Amino acid sequence: MKNESRRKFSDKQIRDMYKHAAQEKISLWQACRGKGLSTNDYAIIRNWGKKLGLKPLAPAELSGHADRECQLYALIVDGGGIYIGSSADPELRFKQHIQKAKRDGKNGVNKRDRFIYQAFLKNDQPCKIKIFCKKYKATEIAHREPRLIAKVQAAFPDAVHLNGLIGAPMGGYGIKLSDDEIQAVIDDYTQNKITTEKLANKYDVRRSTINRILQRAGATKTRAEMTVRYDDTVRQKIIEEVKNGATDNEITEKYGMAKHTIYLLKKEHGLT
Repeated sequence: MKNESRRKFSDKQIRDMYKHAAQEKISLWQACRGKGLSTNDYAIIRNWGKKLGLKPLAPAELSGHADRECQLYALIVDGGGIYIGSSADPELRFKQHIQKAKRDGKNGVNKRDRFIYQAFLKNDQPCKIKIFCKKYKATEIAHREPRLIAKVQAAFPDAVHLNGLIGAPMGGYGIKLSDDEIQAVIDDYTQNKITTEKLANKYDVRRSTINRILQRAGATKTRAEMTVRYDDTVRQKIIEEVKNGATDNEITEKYGMAKHTIYLLKKEHGLT
């Protein structure tokens, strides 16, 4: 209760800020800046909003998203780590990467955060950012980002490519399920007919982790489940998000759709 009394913003103020951002179709950061709030205030509102179960608009839902100017950047981490990203404000995004890694990297499931966190244990300033000067519209940069990732991977084959470490894995820097938990996942799916989505929530991992466990065990998804997951409505939503600038990585993370499937879907609609 003591900490509650010291809070800078009430629950109502935080909810109102999220509501204002949604009504104006702007990011939570833009909403806070428009109200004259500081970066620290934004961080407080964002973090408390998460605790209240509030969600900001997705990038594709923001007003002017397609025309927003963005820049590519490379996050370079001690230990050979490289991450390629894009943002309208790369400097702010860099700070967010660092803050998230320090906050969640110790016990979180995100391998990129854990890699950066481990680097901070050895060096107070293990990260630096390289920002590419040229600016692109969000719709254009969505196609340039994966190309740059491919070029970096080809140029530095021995580096730790952090773009491939975002999902929750079964080993490495992520949380590893025990042998008993892995068997329980297989049993729940094959015998109890629990969906992969519910299993991901049950074991607090990503859906892709559940899929990998089932694939290794030969317990592939039924055609019925795949049909429900990628019916015409879902496919149309994905196409709209691609048109609004969503990257393949964002689609994969949100819907669990394989990148090859995304490519075929885009090719079908003339978006390759």
